[in-house]
Amino acid sequence: DIGANYGQMSIVLSRYIATIGAGKIYSFEAEPFVGQVLKNNIEINNCKNVEIVLGAVYYKSGEKVVFPEPDFKKFSAYGSYGIEPLANSGRTIETITIDSLQIQEPISFIKVDIQGCDLFALQGAKETILKNKPVIIFEYEEQFQDEFKTSFNDYVEFVKSINYKFVKTYMDINYLIAPNN
Repeated sequence: DIGANYGQMSIVLSRYIATIGAGKIYSFEAEPFVGQVLKNNIEINNCKNVEIVLGAVYYKSGEKVVFPEPDFKKFSAYGSYGIEPLANSGRTIETITIDSLQIQEPISFIKVDIQGCDLFALQGAKETILKNKPVIIFEYEEQFQDEFKTSFNDYVEFVKSINYKFVKTYMDINYLIAPNN
C-alpha cells in the first residue's frame, strides 16, 4: 500500500487476508503526521499483519526530497499532499525504493497513490514487480505531471517495459495493470 495515508486500504486488505489465513501488508507513508495517524489506526484496528514503512517511495533510495507543509489552500486534506520536486521549503524526507527492501515474501498486489509520483515508485519497484508479477493499481492525475515532468505516455512505456497490460480504468485516474502472461 504505497501512499497508505491514514490506513483505509491497509485495514481493508489486512482484514481480507486475515480471513484467508495468510499474508502481510506493507504500508508506506511519507508524510510524518499522516504516518503517525496510520500507526495509530493500524494499532487501534488490531492489524497484526501490517508493517508500516515511513519514507517517500521513489526510483532511487537515499535522495532528499521536500514534502511541503500543508497550508490547506492548495488541498483541503493532508492526504492530498505529496513530495514536490519544485518546492524549496518544507520538510526534508528521505527516499526509499521497494527494490531496496528486498522483500522475500511473495507480493501479489501493489497499490500506488502518491500524488503524481506513482511512476517513480513503480520504477523503484521494477525488480520486485518482475520477480513477483503482482496485479498493480496506480493513480495518474494530470494536475501533478508538470511538476514531475512526466506524461501518461511515460506510464504507458513503463507498463510495456515490464511486460504488463492495462486491464481497467476506475474513475478516470486509477489504472489496473497485470502481466501479459
